[in-house]
Amino acid sequence: MFMRLIRPVVKLFCSMISVCVLAMALPGTIQAIQLDSQEYKLLLKADNFADKEQGYRAYWEKVRQTAGESGIGVVENANPFAEDAKQVMYLDTKNMELTKQNYILRLRTKYVDGQPAADSELTLKYRVPELQGITELSVQTARGYKSVSKLQEDCVGYYRGQAGVNGGEFGLSRALKKIPRSLRTTLGDYAVFFPTLNELGIAATEPVSIINNLMVREVKVSPGELDFGDGLKGEVTISLWYDENSSKLIAAEFSYEVDLINASGKSLEKCRDFFNQLQNNTQSTLYPGQTKVQFVYDYK
Repeated sequence: MFMRLIRPVVKLFCSMISVCVLAMALPGTIQAIQLDSQEYKLLLKADNFADKEQGYRAYWEKVRQTAGESGIGVVENANPFAEDAKQVMYLDTKNMELTKQNYILRLRTKYVDGQPAADSELTLKYRVPELQGITELSVQTARGYKSVSKLQEDCVGYYRGQAGVNGGEFGLSRALKKIPRSLRTTLGDYAVFFPTLNELGIAATEPVSIINNLMVREVKVSPGELDFGDGLKGEVTISLWYDENSSKLIAAEFSYEVDLINASGKSLEKCRDFFNQLQNNTQSTLYPGQTKVQFVYDYK
């Protein structure tokens, strides 16, 4: 699936400068949808994290060195390798009908004393290769539920194992907080929260389950922040995904997210150049680019 979401690097980064599209909200009404952010992502080889803390430290040091070479400011957090853990599950029908229509349904839950909490974050995301394919109605939440919304471009580096070759996609997500954690059994159960699911031509009674029966234990550290100038900053995250049942490491990822609201062309260029230079400087530690979610789809 990811293959068709790849776009040439020139198209990808030309889109960075434009942060708005016009979308039809209602007949005769036009509203602007604003691109909120970009997240830059590099997959890392799992072998780098046989010793987790050593892996964190080694890659963070490469990030700091590359930032210094590129004139990028770095502010390290007080406890750079403090871990935060959550349980993550991706849900779909047996025939992956949500995925086929470019939707991702995700349940994410914090751990409390080693166990998943009673409440979760439930998210529906619509992702496509072009920003113009998204309107504010692509994902709707039911009345009475307040969502956290984000329209983001994911920039995935080291595609096809080549430094500086990048792909990506755009996604509109709406997340609902403090939803009682339970595995609901049908699409209609989730349409209560996201009525968009009623409009996909899938029966409300269609069973929904965990994709590949994979429950992910997501472990994250946030070692510090990158400063690209003109107010454009990106918080760095290193994420490890484990099969919760087997404790097998599935995927590792370096990422940073930047807010585009007040970004200048100059700072975005520095952000892009740093991303490409980091790929050049760390090629031996990188895994060919794709999204972490693809590991879930492919998991056996």
